[in-house]
Amino acid sequence: MSKTLLDSVDDSTEPIQEDLFGGIVSNPSKRKQKHQTPSLIDHMFELPDDLYYFMISKVRLLKQEPPELDIFASDDRGDGQSDSKCIYHLTKEYDSLNNDWLIQPSQRIPTSVYVNDPHEDHQSAIEQAVKQYKKYGFTIVMILPSNTRRTIYWEKHIEPFRFGGDPSYKTRKHIHNFPLKGSIRFLKKGIPSVNEDSKSPNYNKPQSSRNAYEVLVWIKSKSKFSNHYS
Repeated sequence: MSKTLLDSVDDSTEPIQEDLFGGIVSNPSKRKQKHQTPSLIDHMFELPDDLYYFMISKVRLLKQEPPELDIFASDDRGDGQSDSKCIYHLTKEYDSLNNDWLIQPSQRIPTSVYVNDPHEDHQSAIEQAVKQYKKYGFTIVMILPSNTRRTIYWEKHIEPFRFGGDPSYKTRKHIHNFPLKGSIRFLKKGIPSVNEDSKSPNYNKPQSSRNAYEVLVWIKSKSKFSNHYS
């Protein structure tokens, strides 16, 4: 394999990534967050239904089953309703970053899962997705800020396995990606988000993400135990 970005980057200088609204986020063990924004305080935001179903239409074109298990969801998003996009979901209490992505309480392996992970830690979510894909081989549909492409974990876990990616990687491909056009006005408590900084001149005005987003789709493995990463 020819030399790639991964070979020449020092892990100790991992690129900083912006959060949902452009706040600076880095590994907390290496660097203190400069400031918090709603995406950090509230753990994560909900994708609007129209964008979710647009995304699922693309997933179907890839001949993949739509997700039946929402990996990072809540029973109450703040208005008494769940923010899950799927028939089944896992909550924060389940700790999806450290437990298998199985339908509860039956422990059934889902056909496909949806991942809108906590915006303060995309790296852990991707690393867990890789582990779960290796173990179960189900379809994974994940949304991520496009600027995660600049990170070491993208270069390690996504780029070598992405259709249309860096041709210097001679690995077997199993990840499709496509953009969600424009910025996203995520939902908070079921309604479109607004600026909550009382000191901002845009206080209480509509607020969309500064980052562009894209969708990653791990295609379902034909065998239960995926060897795509070998």
